Amino acid sequence: MGPGRRRGARPSAVPEADHGYDTDASVDPWDSLPRLRRAAQSSGRPRMSTTESAPTTGSTAVDPRAERMLRTLGVAMVIALLAELLLGMANAFWLSVPESGSGWKTASPQALLSAHVLLGIAIAVLGVWIAVAAWRRRSRGWLLASAAGIAGILAGFGGGSAFMGDVSNDTASFIMAAGCAVSIGAYAVGAALIGRSAAAD
Repeated sequence: MGPGRRRGARPSAVPEADHGYDTDASVDPWDSLPRLRRAAQSSGRPRMSTTESAPTTGSTAVDPRAERMLRTLGVAMVIALLAELLLGMANAFWLSVPESGSGWKTASPQALLSAHVLLGIAIAVLGVWIAVAAWRRRSRGWLLASAAGIAGILAGFGGGSAFMGDVSNDTASFIMAAGCAVSIGAYAVGAALIGRSAAAD
């Protein structure tokens, strides 16, 4: 033992090394963690981007292929209605009917009248097909178009039946023509506007 050192004296305290940690209680401990540990804890399940939207259940979006099918049916309906209009004009020019009374049995030629009636039945079936397809695919635009189209078809059927029951009923003949015009407009709008907007999407 050296002469300058007293027995039992405590060694001087060694200053603690500064590791970069802030002991101030007001500081968030998370900010004092090393960058590597912070990255390790933040890495894990990736977050969803704010620009991405979570998939929704019960979506009512319409399949573009279904819209194209509806557009094709709408175009076919417009063509059929135009053919029906031409047949109606042919009946007006060349179908012989009595001055009054029923024209169902006395009309001549019957083939021209039968073609007009059969095409009308096919148009009604096609209209129901379009309406059912639009309802199953939840296409609001096509539902509205088919509803207006079917209303015109029914008006045409009612007017035509009333006219052939009494060929002197000019009002029934006008209703038949107006119903056909409404149907052509409804399905033309559906095929030209609704189908084109769906194809663009």
